[in-house]
Amino acid sequence: MLILTMFRTKQEIKRLRRLLSNSTSYAVKLSNKLDEMHITQTELAKSCGVSQWAISRYCNGDVIPDEVMQQKINAAIGWSKTIENA
Repeated sequence: MLILTMFRTKQEIKRLRRLLSNSTSYAVKLSNKLDEMHITQTELAKSCGVSQWAISRYCNGDVIPDEVMQQKINAAIGWSKTIENA
């Protein structure tokens, strides 16, 4: 945790945690894509017709969205295939 305190912003800490986790989970891929595209969870939520809280749960790995929601997310962020293959 000491390493994490050297970074200034929450986004930098979040990005480092993802890198250190070495995970390719849905949550990590979705969070990375949002960061890469500079899209907020709120913006994605509005595009998908759900709450920001729901998107937050997907990004944190608390819940994996069902197939219909994955299709909405894919359309909103420009993924043409399933996220597991992205």
